[in-house]
Amino acid sequence: MSSLNVNEAKELEQVKKSFERCIAQPHFFDDFYERFFKSDKRIPELFKDTDFNVQRVAIQHGISYMIMFAEGSKIANAKIESLSIKHDRNHLNIHPELYDKWLHALIKTIELHDKEFNEDLKNAWIRILGYVITRIKSRY
Repeated sequence: MSSLNVNEAKELEQVKKSFERCIAQPHFFDDFYERFFKSDKRIPELFKDTDFNVQRVAIQHGISYMIMFAEGSKIANAKIESLSIKHDRNHLNIHPELYDKWLHALIKTIELHDKEFNEDLKNAWIRILGYVITRIKSRY
């Protein structure tokens, strides 16, 4: 999304505001992980040694970088590249199909926590994060 058109810029702004509303909710990330873990029996094992105080901060930063990446940020590009390598088959070995489950769990959690959630916002989240996830998956 290097050069954003008016609609893409509007969607990015909507997603940013939605994310701000979500992270203001005290149980947003806990609800997300509960939903994500239930989406595939392999997922809880991937987090067995995880400090969730650290993980909550990491996912908040990760989603922020995904949004910034879609805006064309060079800093976010480097962060997404690093995240892609960390999660590839030679490191954490996160299978590409798990990203779809991650996105689905995130969207369902946003729907519960963002009082302004609607179909247009859902589609904006899917387009923006889907764009970045496609990049991450390609590095697997």
